[in-house]
Amino acid sequence: MSQFKSYALLLDQTAKEAFDLITKSKAELKAAEERRKAHPMQPGLTPEAAAKAAKIESEYQTAKGKNDNLLKSLPEKAERKAATIRQDLAASVAKAYTVRPSDLDRDLLTLLESGILNATDFAQLMNDNATTPTMKRLVAKYATDAAAKAESNGDRDTARNLRVIAQSGNDGRNYLAAFDSLNDTFNRTMKNHAMIPYWEQLTAPIIDSF
Repeated sequence: MSQFKSYALLLDQTAKEAFDLITKSKAELKAAEERRKAHPMQPGLTPEAAAKAAKIESEYQTAKGKNDNLLKSLPEKAERKAATIRQDLAASVAKAYTVRPSDLDRDLLTLLESGILNATDFAQLMNDNATTPTMKRLVAKYATDAAAKAESNGDRDTARNLRVIAQSGNDGRNYLAAFDSLNDTFNRTMKNHAMIPYWEQLTAPIIDSF
């Protein structure tokens, strides 16, 4: 789990709170509709029955109004909240991935410049928690160079593996891309409420990638 997972979890919480509001509002409207059907306003009702039907009709109109207002206003509120979370994530990523001269590992740089590293070596360096973000960006740069060399030598498999490794050493944009993917699913679900029951199934792989 990275230091950025909290932002994905915060968006997940925001989504679930919005879905809960939608689900409860729709349930209340459905119950009001069923009462309305059971006690319709119609000619020939006794005064008591007419009063009850009028009360139920009023309750239905109130529930419908609340539901309509919620579905109209909630998407914009959710979008603003998601934008704020992303802004905070972007700031956190930028801070974490700032290149710092003090993080330069001269011994590792010498190895990178030597040209002796293979794909396994590059992968191990990327996965080593001791490799700083500054050095991981350098490792990615040399892995990309090695991929180009492998490609020119006709070794496409090695080139492909090296490019995949290099991608993991970027400047943190992968976290922003994952967040945007999660938010896109959120937006689509807000437009298609039939997706709400499948939210966790759809988003678990994205959240786990953080």
